[in-house]
Amino acid sequence: MALFEFNLKPLQDVMPWGDEPNQYLHWFGLTDSFYYMNLGDVQLFRYADEILEIWSKECPGSNYINEPYMDYQVVRLYEDLLEILPDVIQPIPEAINSYISTIEKQRDWENRINEDDEDFENEGDAYVNATEWLYFRRLKGLGGDPGIIIWRIEDTIHIRWDNVSIKQDGINTWATTEGEYELPFNEFMSEVESFHKRLINNMGERIENILNNNPLPHIKFNIDELQKEQLQRADSLNKTLNKEPSIKNWDKVIVANKELLK
Repeated sequence: MALFEFNLKPLQDVMPWGDEPNQYLHWFGLTDSFYYMNLGDVQLFRYADEILEIWSKECPGSNYINEPYMDYQVVRLYEDLLEILPDVIQPIPEAINSYISTIEKQRDWENRINEDDEDFENEGDAYVNATEWLYFRRLKGLGGDPGIIIWRIEDTIHIRWDNVSIKQDGINTWATTEGEYELPFNEFMSEVESFHKRLINNMGERIENILNNNPLPHIKFNIDELQKEQLQRADSLNKTLNKEPSIKNWDKVIVANKELLK
């Protein structure tokens, strides 16, 4: 099983943008999928059974039970991953890792560093220096996402999720509310490359299908723009890997944390 898994919806099931007779689809919209992450025996972006049962009753005839995953354009997950990748592959110092080495320590660190709001105006720069490194490693996404952070210690990648507070009508949104998964750095990078290649290859096939045998003649496509974006997206991982990480001076991060936690 791939770390980043997705299933593009059949073209006829992709919801077009706009109103008839001017409906259209572009590259982003064509990546409409069910997607999730495999972490051992856990799947992130999988909805809790209780939520699926409620949705199934609210929408009779729906397929929520058989497709219990995030229903959205998978390129959103891809973009969010590439956004943080230059920072994820940068190892963090052990002095900083000590604040988040367990989920309990992370919660305690976040509580302590946020507890004195009255001094934020005076300590704003220190607060940013102390905390933004974690923001750069947070897999940001849609509202109510599973609260994922990814960071590297030496040659190990850590993936943690914490969404115990994400609920709908008092019910946990996600099937797994908290946990952590580790894998070797090289394995993680292989999974990232696999995600990239599968998405680009699948989208290349999709564009060829539209060009040669368009199954959606009532939908407007700009083939030139699709092909242009396909080329740009194909090079996006390579460009990302050549970017510098956001944190250039870890000493500033360490000093800021000591200042705020004293």
